[in-house]
Amino acid sequence: MRPQYTISDAWCTNIPVLHQIMNGSRSPSDFPSPVSGVELRVACAIWEPLHYLLKSLLSWQNPGKGLAWWYQAGKPVSESPLLQLVAQLWDQSGAIDYYAAWVWSSVDPTTGEESSCTFTDQKWWDQFRRRPPPSWHTPYHGGNNPLHLGHSDFDPFGDINQSWDLPATLDLHFDKDSHRSVLLVNHIGAWRDALVQAESRLPKIGDHSWYVDVLDRQFGLLGTFRKSRVTGRWFLGKHKIHMQGN
Repeated sequence: MRPQYTISDAWCTNIPVLHQIMNGSRSPSDFPSPVSGVELRVACAIWEPLHYLLKSLLSWQNPGKGLAWWYQAGKPVSESPLLQLVAQLWDQSGAIDYYAAWVWSSVDPTTGEESSCTFTDQKWWDQFRRRPPPSWHTPYHGGNNPLHLGHSDFDPFGDINQSWDLPATLDLHFDKDSHRSVLLVNHIGAWRDALVQAESRLPKIGDHSWYVDVLDRQFGLLGTFRKSRVTGRWFLGKHKIHMQGN
């Protein structure tokens, strides 16, 4: 029996819950509410999965640009299960506005560069600034990056505790005719590196794209990814949604 692993970094502890909600093994009600009056470390673990979803699953290199499109379009969810999940888990009482305001008015926490996207809807900003500060912790109030989001930006995220030394990739299977592949990874914190490494083992299929089911041995299906020929990034969902944040 393979040993189980734990994620010690408090920011990343709800990322497995997010994936289990996505693959249907857990209910959205299992995810903690962002508007509950929780302590700071719990709030960090609530908001980091949103940051991770936008940057690593939708693969928006610029979440501010992607969210600006989403807001301007009226927050559509019909073409993106991921955006539907964003609305369901983080848009309670307009909570996501505080993350959006942060990425529209701050520097990138991983690069230190100023945001390349400023949301210019002055009416929205006026209404937002008239809100009294909420009683719960937000990504916007309290400094440049008050929740210190970005712990999940690099592999292996979450300072995974493990007493064994195994490669990130356990196995890779593929069928060239169907353009389908299954990648089994050893821990959820390293699937992105494992996917990049597995890419070199997949045969060339011309103008077609590989659809790679990434499975973690502990938490199940993480998603079906394909690589954009435009951005060179692996993503979930429709390419036109992926492009909105790149």
